[in-house]
Amino acid sequence: MPYKHFTPEQRNELSILLRAKVKKKEIAKLLNKDRTTIWRELKRNSYGKYNARKAKQLTKQKRIKTNARFKKIDNNQWLRCSCLFFSLIYYNL
Repeated sequence: MPYKHFTPEQRNELSILLRAKVKKKEIAKLLNKDRTTIWRELKRNSYGKYNARKAKQLTKQKRIKTNARFKKIDNNQWLRCSCLFFSLIYYNL
């Protein structure tokens, strides 16, 4: 089974099934995910009880933080100013 991220709808379904006390193995079958994927999702995004809304927020924050390291010019004022300065010189503006 190829790995795919949980969709928001799947997180909602997971939350509902957990509240209904469905076994994690059965949840995996219903969501068409491997059982370890369910365990990992719960481990990463559970603080006490699993909350789909909180899980979505945490995932979004982690992705923003991870992708920020690739935006060197946006995150570094000195680089941003030097790029602007050199582009003005290069294009004779």
